[in-house]
Amino acid sequence: LEAVGRASAALPLAQAAERGRSLHKAGPPALAEVVLRTASDRGSRNAALGLARLLLQTCRAGEAAKLYKKHKPRGGPEELQAAEAYAASGDLKAALRLARAASEGANAVPAALQHAAILSRYGGGDEARAVLDRATLRHAKAADLYVARGQMASSEGDQAAAEADFDRALALDPGHGEAFRALRAARRIPGGGDLPARIEAGLRRPGLAASQVWRLHFAKGKALLDLGETDAGFDAFTQANRLQRAAFPFDFDMAVANARAALALYRENFSDLAPQNPGEAPVFVTGLPRSGTTLLETIFAAHDDVHPGGELPLLGQALAPSVDLARIGAVGPEDLRLAGQRYLKASRQRIGAPEGGIYTDKASSTFSRIGPLLLCLSGARVFVMERDPRDVAWSCFRLMFPDGLLRFAGDLRDIGRYIRLVEAMVAAWEELLPGRIERVDYNVLTAEPEAEIPRLVAAAGLSWDEKCLAPQSVARRVDTLSFAQVRRPINRDAVAGWRKVEAYLEPLMEGLETRV
Repeated sequence: LEAVGRASAALPLAQAAERGRSLHKAGPPALAEVVLRTASDRGSRNAALGLARLLLQTCRAGEAAKLYKKHKPRGGPEELQAAEAYAASGDLKAALRLARAASEGANAVPAALQHAAILSRYGGGDEARAVLDRATLRHAKAADLYVARGQMASSEGDQAAAEADFDRALALDPGHGEAFRALRAARRIPGGGDLPARIEAGLRRPGLAASQVWRLHFAKGKALLDLGETDAGFDAFTQANRLQRAAFPFDFDMAVANARAALALYRENFSDLAPQNPGEAPVFVTGLPRSGTTLLETIFAAHDDVHPGGELPLLGQALAPSVDLARIGAVGPEDLRLAGQRYLKASRQRIGAPEGGIYTDKASSTFSRIGPLLLCLSGARVFVMERDPRDVAWSCFRLMFPDGLLRFAGDLRDIGRYIRLVEAMVAAWEELLPGRIERVDYNVLTAEPEAEIPRLVAAAGLSWDEKCLAPQSVARRVDTLSFAQVRRPINRDAVAGWRKVEAYLEPLMEGLETRV
């Protein structure tokens, strides 16, 4: 690293800045940071802003915000990155000022949507709503604004407001795929309804983008299921998944290679390092999407001493420099200590949890980095949810995940193969770290909550709190696709739901035969 720093210092300034940005784009943050910091110290604005972006992406938002304040952002992308740095470091007022300025520019509607998403992501719900309210007054015919505001209301539990905004969006744009999809997630059709016909009419509108078409098919599938038309609903989901998968393909062999590489890197470069930050005990809930992770997190969040974090993308970001150093055999305990501290600071800031307070993190990707996690935060508790793979698969297949994420979910065979990959990786971590992973069976949890929940609360290191038996009473924002289910009492309505489509699950069963 020192040699890289010396070499970059000898380069012309513009070339050094470009090299740093290229390294960051390629992925190795430790090397990129050395080059960018050297060029930034020499006076390169481009390098300083590249460094700010790297710092933001590795859980150092405070340092990033200082750089953005020194080098005033110019234009949309820089303003968005600066707004995220300000919001992530707790300066919501500065982020809101940028949002207001951006929403008056040439690209006012997309700017308002992007800035509102940033503010909402970092706890600025009131500020985000203010941005969207202001934008809808100025651009009353922009359907996307009403959809975004409705989705925010859904996450906060205000279904009446959400449906009203989705209906406004559809009045403006009868073929708006995301409005239909979001409305179907929020509302069930009572016995009959005209939504399937309206969706069909939307599909016939000329010039629809592919992303709108697959959203319309997801909405159509859900509407048909609500009407009891399972076969037609399954066909609609199949079409939706094929379209989305064409845009965002999945490579199972690459997923296997990445899992093996992560385990090998841990065994060769991490496993002998001393665990760090023993006094910190966040509660991590992980597992496959749709396995019940949101339910388990909400059970913990009902406890008076627990702050819900939701799906935080921060652990991988905080660990990235250490992983980079491990690849060149240069990682040490201090790197892990810093990674843990950066994660704690960033997550507490984002959640609003006090110093020393217990909070949850339910990122599904945590299963892939349990080893490094328990080294940088040795007091953490890790819970892995498990559920009938047929229910997991059917639930994943009929829900639309954000574009580019969870790509395996668009094909039943790949869902089955990915389920076995996750199981194999969790088993490998258990072998490497015996006694550190608590498995939770969704079937047992929902069948015997009075017995299972006290056990899990104790395993999380918490005193008993009766409110954990009624997690539906928790007033909290839920940004996952489970926002409606977790506001109902614990039930078994979703158990064995796969039987409705059993005739179509042969590809899934084939995938489940995979041995990783």
